[in-house]
Amino acid sequence: MNIHEKGVAESYLILYYAIKRNKLIEKRIEELKLKETDENIGGSKVSNPHSVENAIVKKLSDKTLNYYLDIEKRISKTLEELDGLDKSIINTYYNIDKYGKNGRLTSNQVSSKLHVSVHFAQDVRDKVLSKIFVEVILELRGMEVL
Repeated sequence: MNIHEKGVAESYLILYYAIKRNKLIEKRIEELKLKETDENIGGSKVSNPHSVENAIVKKLSDKTLNYYLDIEKRISKTLEELDGLDKSIINTYYNIDKYGKNGRLTSNQVSSKLHVSVHFAQDVRDKVLSKIFVEVILELRGMEVL
């Protein structure tokens, strides 16, 4: 995996943790509800029998919401396949700030927190990023894996 592919995979992993930590899916659903309310100002929802149906269609067709759901589903599946130590290493690298800051720790920080070698932490990270690139990103882009 080249450096560009690694960077792309890492950006998706950072986005995944942002989706989980910042509740981006729930926030997007609320935004869609607010838009629906704005569109109905001056009219009554009760008088429109299709308002529930329209809300469902709007949620199903929202590109941002579907993108977040797809990323979360695919990366969750990939992370579930990891063993306990590998999962701990990845969670330590990327799930760093309960206050919403996105990013990652360095390999040295992960190493000292989990009492593993820096080299081992880097190997696990590289293995997971490669797996995410192949199993998530190429699938999202509809590309064949050679």
